[in-house]
Amino acid sequence: MPIKRGPSGKFLSAIEQLRQDAVGGTTAKAVRWYSQKISQLNPSTYRPSRLMEGTPSGLGALQSKFGFLPGDFYLYFYDPKTKDKLPYYDIFPLVMPFDIATNKEGIIDGFVGINFHYLPPMLRMKLFAAVKEHTNNDRFDDKTRVMLTWNTLRHAAAFPGILSCVKRYLFSHIQSSLLKINPFDWKTAIMLPVQQFQKTSTQTVWRHSVERV
Repeated sequence: MPIKRGPSGKFLSAIEQLRQDAVGGTTAKAVRWYSQKISQLNPSTYRPSRLMEGTPSGLGALQSKFGFLPGDFYLYFYDPKTKDKLPYYDIFPLVMPFDIATNKEGIIDGFVGINFHYLPPMLRMKLFAAVKEHTNNDRFDDKTRVMLTWNTLRHAAAFPGILSCVKRYLFSHIQSSLLKINPFDWKTAIMLPVQQFQKTSTQTVWRHSVERV
């Protein structure tokens, strides 16, 4: 489906496509969850500059200033800065941030995270199973977070598919609000077929990811 150009039409069009994809390709539970949650994203009124106001001094300031914390899961719309150079990219990533990202001046300008959409369903669930072993509790409530750093994640054998889905995201290129996924819903969200890859097909992306395992 062609995506409309413009600051909001482009992504509002994508929302409708995502809704159609979800209804046609997943379980009733996932569709209900998706229908409830997707309406919380509001690209038409979102201002990326809100994420750039001020410079937090550490992770404790990230949630209040930038609206996210490493170890949580988020859905949002994204327009990559270097998209012209990328072979493909996902404009609706499902990401678990695990670290902050800084520019050359040392100012926080984004985060590094795992975008599960780059993996086919079976491999995606294997990676999720490995990741969830590192939560700070086993209740999967609003206090649950994944406690991982790149020093642990870089051991690819323990985290199947990790090398294909670690990405850097810039606050200035986020095109919607950040939709935090409740820990209880992590597994449901991961299995939704809502990836929106550009320049190539989902199957091609997944094939490349499997080849890197």
